[in-house]
Amino acid sequence: MQNADDPSAPIDISSFAGMTKLESLQLGGLVIDDLSVVANMPDLISLTVFGGKRLTDVSPLKGLPKLRALTLRGNLITDVTPLAELPSLVYLDVQDNQISDVTPLAGLTKLERLFLEQNPITDYSPLAQIRANLEEWDFEVPANP
Repeated sequence: MQNADDPSAPIDISSFAGMTKLESLQLGGLVIDDLSVVANMPDLISLTVFGGKRLTDVSPLKGLPKLRALTLRGNLITDVTPLAELPSLVYLDVQDNQISDVTPLAGLTKLERLFLEQNPITDYSPLAQIRANLEEWDFEVPANP
C-alpha cells in the first residue's frame, strides 16, 4: 500500500470508509496523516498505526467507545487530549512521538498497559492516580515530596 512514485507520500486510507463493522485495523509502517476514516468505525476494538512519522491529529479517535487497544508509535502526535474520550482503553502505546503533556491520559482508569518512551515528557505526575492500575509501563512517576 505504498505510493510507488513517492514512498514517503501519505497513503489514502479512505477505501476503508465503508468498513463500519471493522473491529481491528493495523496500518503498520505506512505513511498515514489522516485518521478521519476510522471515526465511522464504532465497533473498532484495536487500532495500530506506526512508523509513518506523519500522523499528528488523533481527534477522529474520540468517538470510538469500544476501542481497547491503541498503538500510535512512531508518529508526530503532540496532543493526546482526544484520547481522554476513550473509556474502554486498556492498552496505549504512543512511543516515539512529540507528546509533552500527559495530563489528558490521567482519566483513563481502565488502562493496564501504557508506553510513553521517546517523547519529550518532563512531568509524569498527572499519571500518579492511574499508575496503581497499570500492569506494564515504561515510565516512573516521581514520589510526592
